Amino acid sequence: MIFIQMPLKREDVIGLLNGATHEGFTFHYLKQEKMKLYFEVDGDQREAAKTVEKVIKTSKWGSALYYQVSYEE
Repeated sequence: MIFIQMPLKREDVIGLLNGATHEGFTFHYLKQEKMKLYFEVDGDQREAAKTVEKVIKTSKWGSALYYQVSYEE
């Protein structure tokens, strides 16, 4: 499971990742609790978290956001 903590643009990140495949990982939105988004992904969670960071950072608004990506095996 991947966790993304961010105060802004949460709906945009859900739209960017939910059901999408990036670098071989397919992400599925699970829920939101306050500022934390939860996504399910199969495979290596650590590599999937790195992929999420890369995808958000390269989006048109990602470089201006503060966010933290973590994972749970």
